Parts: sequence; structure tokens; C-alpha cells
Amino acid sequence: VGVVLTMGYLHAGHGALVRAAREHSAVVVVTLFVNPAQFAPGEDFAEYPRSEEGDLALCREYGADVAWIPERTDIYPMESGPRDAGAAGTGTFGASVRVPVGMPDRNPGRSE
Repeated sequence: VGVVLTMGYLHAGHGALVRAAREHSAVVVVTLFVNPAQFAPGEDFAEYPRSEEGDLALCREYGADVAWIPERTDIYPMESGPRDAGAAGTGTFGASVRVPVGMPDRNPGRSE
């Protein structure tokens, strides 16, 4: 299984990642999760662009088998507020690592 972690609002660069994953994997999953922990203080999580319908269309176009759209509580089940998951902002890598931990074997989220 190839997994392409994204915060949604897909573009051609994501398409290249999906195609690369396809070369090495029988199944390709794209995650669509705007991760609050990837935003530093002062960055506007609420203003990050989102286009679920467009993202799903591009997932199909790029050849993904599954688009996984978790809720914040699927990734951070013990947290209550949008910044609780990483109050200081853990940075892209640290916060991204958290997404596969919450993948559907533990938390079904919503898959398209």
C-alpha cells in the first residue's frame, strides 16, 4: 500500500506523488487532512484552502484507489480543541507522522 499524505487542496505535485506511489504499490491511498499541528502560532488554520469535492475529483484523475478523509478526532482522539494537538505547532514532519498512526485500521474516518 502506497500512502500519499496531503493536507488537501491537491495540485499537480500531488498527482506526481500518486503516480510514483502507483509504480511501487498495488493500492494507493491519499489522505486529505488539514492538520492543525502543522500550523505555527499566528498561522491561520481556519484560512487554509479546502476543496473536498475538487480533491476527490483529482484523486480519481491521478489514479488513487482510496481517499481517506479523517476527522481531527480520528488523528487526535484525546484532544478537544483545534490547537490542542500541537499547541506550539510541531512542524510539518512531526505533525505528518501522526496521520499514519491514525489510519483506518484503528480509526475508520471516512473513505471515498
